[in-house]
Amino acid sequence: MQGWEEVRAWRKAKRPELIAERLAVPREERARRDAAITARIEEAVPELAGKCVGFYWPFKGEYDPRPLVRSLHERGARLALPVVVEKARPMRFREWWPHMRMVPGIWNIPVPDEGEWVQPEALLVP
Repeated sequence: MQGWEEVRAWRKAKRPELIAERLAVPREERARRDAAITARIEEAVPELAGKCVGFYWPFKGEYDPRPLVRSLHERGARLALPVVVEKARPMRFREWWPHMRMVPGIWNIPVPDEGEWVQPEALLVP
């Protein structure tokens, strides 16, 4: 069994390779894969439409959950994005809705500029 330090070292070593692999996938293929993932999530967890759902802004070729969360929003879900308020502290979630003003967060990943702090009932994570 590996300890956290071994896992951390493995992640640090593998991250550049995995990011490069994701970015090498052609845009059309990535869109096809994203659509398949979205369809599977909607099929597997239909009750997300009635929840407060935390999600992530896609980064470096990750699955793009934005079409899914827009659909959830249209069906009544509240949505939230993680915000690093203070380094080495737990992230907080700020409510998000389509077309709201975003600002660069840590690593230049967009975060909501305003909005209520919320506690998601479900999380979509990469």
